[in-house]
Amino acid sequence: MDPRRASRRPAPRAPYAAGEDLATPTMSATPRAPRRTRQEAADEPPRAGYRVGEEALAGAPARRRRGAAPARLAGRAIRAAGRRLRRVSPMRALALAAPLVAVLALLLWLSFGSYWQVRHVRIQGTDDATLLALARAQRLTGCDAFRCEFSAAQRAIAASPRAQAVSVSVVFPDTALVSITPRPPVALWTAQGQTWAVGADGVVVGSTQRDPSLARADAARVDDPAELAFAGHTPQPGSRMNPALVAMASQLRISALAVGLQLSTLRYSAQDGFTARAPDGALIIFGSPDDAQATLADATGAAPAVASTSNPSPASVARGARIQMEAASAILKRLAQTGASASVIDVRWGAHPYYR
Repeated sequence: MDPRRASRRPAPRAPYAAGEDLATPTMSATPRAPRRTRQEAADEPPRAGYRVGEEALAGAPARRRRGAAPARLAGRAIRAAGRRLRRVSPMRALALAAPLVAVLALLLWLSFGSYWQVRHVRIQGTDDATLLALARAQRLTGCDAFRCEFSAAQRAIAASPRAQAVSVSVVFPDTALVSITPRPPVALWTAQGQTWAVGADGVVVGSTQRDPSLARADAARVDDPAELAFAGHTPQPGSRMNPALVAMASQLRISALAVGLQLSTLRYSAQDGFTARAPDGALIIFGSPDDAQATLADATGAAPAVASTSNPSPASVARGARIQMEAASAILKRLAQTGASASVIDVRWGAHPYYR
C-alpha cells in the first residue's frame, strides 16, 4: 500500500454513547438572548470601561444622520438645478433673453426716441386769419408726444372772442392737432356809429370797421342809437349782451326772408323794442323779447306765467318772433288784396295783432 494514500484516510471515529446528540457534536446548545427594547437599552446602566455620556455621544452621529436627510435632499436639488443650468447652451440662453431685451429697447425708444417728438402743427375747423395766426403763435412743437401739455395754448386760443370752442391734441407720432370752432356773427349791432359783430351767444366778436370780414351778408342788422343792448356803454370785443335780443333779431330776419318780405334795417328802442319798415312804408312793431314770448304763449295756449317770465330763453323768443313775422306778413297781404294801406302794424299782442 502506498504510504501517501494511507495518510489521506480519515481517522476512525470514536464510539458514541447512547443518547448523544449526533447532529451537533461540537456546537453549544445555549439559547440566544432575547432582543432588548429601546426603553430597556436606555434603562441599562453603563458598561464597565465607558464613562457616563459616551454611549450618548456614540449614538449622536446616527441621530445627526437621520436629521440631515432633508438637508441632503435640498443639496441634491440644488446640485441638480446647477447641472441643468450648466447644460443650457449659450445659444439657448440668448434666445431666452432676446424677447426681454427687445421689450426694454422698445420702452427706451418710446420714452426717449426723437421719432415721437412733435414736429408738425395742423389746424382745422376755420379759415379765419386771426385765429390761424393765433394758433401758429403758440409753442406746440418740440415736446414728447406722450407728455405734451397743451392746456396753456388751448386757453390762449379760446380767449379770443372769435373762437367758440378750442381743443388741442396729439396725432401720433409727431403732430399737434388744433381744432377750432369759430364764433360766426349772426347780428351786426350798430351803436353810436360803430357796428359790432355779435355771436348767437351774445359775445361781441369785434368791430366791422377794424375787420370788414366780420360784416357777413347773412347777419341781421340792428340800429341801437342809445346803446340799450350794452347798457349805455360802448362795447369791446369779448363783452356780452343779452342773447335773447340776438335770437330775436336773427329770427326776424330769417322769417322775413321765409315769407318774402323785404324789410328795412331793424331798429331797437326803449319804447317799441324792435321795429322795421315795410316796403310800403308801414311801421311794424315787434316789441321786446318779452313780447315775443308773450306771443308764443298766446298762440300755443300756454299759461300766463310763461308769458310774464322776465328772462325768456333765446329758443322761445325765436319761436315767438317767427309767429309775429307771419302775422305781419298776413296783414300786409290782406291790405294789398283790398287796396288799403296802414301806417302802423303792431304784432305785440299775441294772436290779436292790429293795424291802423
